[in-house]
Amino acid sequence: MKKIVISVFLFFTIGFFQLTNAQEFLSNNVRWVKSNKIATDFEHQSIPKNYSRLVFLRVDNNSDVNSSTNIAIDGRFQSSLQKNHISQSLVCKGNHLVSTAKTEKKTNDLFVNPYLLKTKEGKTHYILVDPKGYKVTALEISEQEALQMLKKETFLEQHHQISRVKATCSDADDTAFLHIEFDFDKSNVLSKYSDDLRKFTDFLHKVSNAKVLIEGHTDNKGTSAYNFILSLHRAENVRDKLVKEYGFNPKNIHIKAFGATIPSKTNDTEKGRQFNRRADIFVLKQR
Repeated sequence: MKKIVISVFLFFTIGFFQLTNAQEFLSNNVRWVKSNKIATDFEHQSIPKNYSRLVFLRVDNNSDVNSSTNIAIDGRFQSSLQKNHISQSLVCKGNHLVSTAKTEKKTNDLFVNPYLLKTKEGKTHYILVDPKGYKVTALEISEQEALQMLKKETFLEQHHQISRVKATCSDADDTAFLHIEFDFDKSNVLSKYSDDLRKFTDFLHKVSNAKVLIEGHTDNKGTSAYNFILSLHRAENVRDKLVKEYGFNPKNIHIKAFGATIPSKTNDTEKGRQFNRRADIFVLKQR
């Protein structure tokens, strides 16, 4: 057993991350590694089966050089990313919730300011981390954009909590998704979705420690403020259904309201607006 543990450990620290000139230390039984290796050539690094790679880039020329941004993936701390630094992580293919916050806010909420990232097997996803004022935005950018930034600027790598990388990812495609539509200006969940919600929850109960994200949306009718509240109520009502009627753990549900800001179809037709009056439920993959 000891030989197996040591082999897995060496595989991750050497095979995956290829650290050089690294500083290592232990804190609260968690292994931390920080490297001053210059970050280059991510596109040519291999990615194991069933995995995706996340690369976080922070570029902000107006921030305090000593400031940092906390990044969490699915509620687990990834790194405290400093200016002109990169942090990378291997995750299971599928949906992941990325959270970002300025370190100075001293928040313990690892789901603050959530951003849903849909990863594909064998692909490297680049996420630009941009502190603006007291808020941080995280947005996926194209490989071309990322590589241009890497050529233009000098980045240093930050690697954290290597011991928490999941050793194996399933072959199964369990990136479940459920789409629920609402009547105009309403937030009650229609009875026609009861069977879909029951089957969806049955699936969730079979996934160990499954976590879900519920997004609430509206069409473009009404004010921005009104639509935000309406989309929030839609997400909350779907959450309440999962918890009260189907027994899903409320601690494993995260909701986010978007109002009319992210239409899935055109708002120029009634059919499109009907589709946009929705709540989308995503299963978050475990790291």
